[in-house]
Amino acid sequence: MIDLRKVSRRKPKASTSQSKVLDQHIKSNPAWRGTVSMLEGKALLDGQAPFTYMLCDGLDRYHYLLYYVGADRKVHFKNVRILYLNGVTIYRNGGDNTYETIENLVPGCIRCSSTICKPLV
Repeated sequence: MIDLRKVSRRKPKASTSQSKVLDQHIKSNPAWRGTVSMLEGKALLDGQAPFTYMLCDGLDRYHYLLYYVGADRKVHFKNVRILYLNGVTIYRNGGDNTYETIENLVPGCIRCSSTICKPLV
């Protein structure tokens, strides 16, 4: 008979722990707003300067929404996910673009310089 107390438990996958780290980075960003509906997101950013952005919860685990004011002064949003791809945990925004840090994700999605885009405060 096997003594289950002596059987070692599996360690969590590196992808799981790395996903949690990226999740904490996005949630500790100054632009983080938690759970916000699409209408609330639009209302919060209406009238803000171009390239102002905020980050919110998405539809499921490791899914987020990046709301931002475009150069046309309209409010847009991008889907962002945390994925484990080719041995690396990354942020991905809908298309083929992948980013390893939140600091690269936001300017890449908004298509502006990191010195221009600013969080909604």
